[in-house]
Amino acid sequence: MGGRRDCAGPDLVFVTETALKGFAQYGGTMNVFAVEYTYSSQTSLVRDEHRPAHRSWLLAQEGEGHVLSAGAYADGTGALLVLLGESEEAISELLEQDPFAIEGGIAGVKITKWKPVIGAFVDKA
Repeated sequence: MGGRRDCAGPDLVFVTETALKGFAQYGGTMNVFAVEYTYSSQTSLVRDEHRPAHRSWLLAQEGEGHVLSAGAYADGTGALLVLLGESEEAISELLEQDPFAIEGGIAGVKITKWKPVIGAFVDKA
């Protein structure tokens, strides 16, 4: 399960063993959150410029066990991140460190605690 696809394309999607193992380091007490980024066409140049730093940040968070999966919507209107965290506040603080957020490339963020019941993340909730 879980190899990483090439990170060069605009449709970054990954689920890795490191992220799944990261869950165990917290004793299984972490919560799963679905995070939806919405993008504005007016900030596409900002995202283009800062995408390498954004992806490096995501990969670092994956290595820390926070990111289970992440990827942009095919139509370019936003992205979905599946994250592990103690609370919505902790997730919000983490997302403030995203280069896209720092540089103003995100129009909106919706953080929702998620309880998967089928699939790869069911044992994370």
